Amino acid sequence: MIPSWPVLAALFVIPAAGLNLACSKTPPPGSTTFIQAKKGFQKELTPDQRKAAIKQLQTETAGRQ
Repeated sequence: MIPSWPVLAALFVIPAAGLNLACSKTPPPGSTTFIQAKKGFQKELTPDQRKAAIKQLQTETAGRQ
C-alpha cells in the first residue's frame, strides 16, 4: 500500500527542517555560546578562590547527608 501524500511530505519536510537547524552555524541573536559563558565565569574567581569555594561547597553538602 502506498502512503498518502501528507505522510510522504512529512517524511521529507521534518528531517529537512531538522537538518537545516543542525547545520546552522550562527546562534540566534542575543544568545550566548557555552564557550563565551565559560570565559566570563573564569574571570570571576582566581584559581585559588575557585578551589576554596569548591571545598566549602563539598563540606556543606557532606554535612547535610
